[in-house]
Amino acid sequence: MLHTPFPLKRLSNTAIAPDSLRLIVFRILDYFFALPIEAVSNIVNCPPIDTTIQSGIGIVDVGGETITIVDLRHKFADSLQAQPSLETSNLSQLRFLILMQTRTGEPFGIPVAKPPVLTDIPSNTIRPVPLSYRQVAGLSFVSHMAIVPEAQREQPLKIFLLGMEGILANN
Repeated sequence: MLHTPFPLKRLSNTAIAPDSLRLIVFRILDYFFALPIEAVSNIVNCPPIDTTIQSGIGIVDVGGETITIVDLRHKFADSLQAQPSLETSNLSQLRFLILMQTRTGEPFGIPVAKPPVLTDIPSNTIRPVPLSYRQVAGLSFVSHMAIVPEAQREQPLKIFLLGMEGILANN
């Protein structure tokens, strides 16, 4: 059984509340991240990753295409001393690949260990991430986050939003 802090949604349910965003949420190390559903082209089983990943960037063959992968775990390994080193043996734990496109249309993917979850996040839970926190925590690539209260937890769930520049331009 899949254990997730989010209610599962059926993809056929296309109705979305006007004051919420439909996002794909996934976990990397101890952080939750989200991408707008419109930014994701596909989610596939992750093929074997080239073990010569440098600085979190590598390549992988998906279908008949070679694409760039961005292993976000490396963003944290460089900035957080407490994180264990990322060995090539950990690459086998990355079982899914979230496929997207860069602004120039080039495909790339983010490998994750568990399948992402489709959920709606209320717009009123989204706020900017302070610049000082982003710099210290190694999150310079994140501008916004959602603070989602959860009944099962004492602390609300923090979800860092990726690819939201155009969507949240007015916030």
